[in-house]
Amino acid sequence: MKIGIIDICKQIEDPRMDRKKLHKMETIIYVSIAAVI
Repeated sequence: MKIGIIDICKQIEDPRMDRKKLHKMETIIYVSIAAVI
């Protein structure tokens, strides 16, 4: 079984308030990692 980056990012808890969430936390982390690479 392979675990992808998105699966790992989904496990991270999102500390933001519900009303201030415009994007999913796993998407933000994935884009940040992709930008660094």
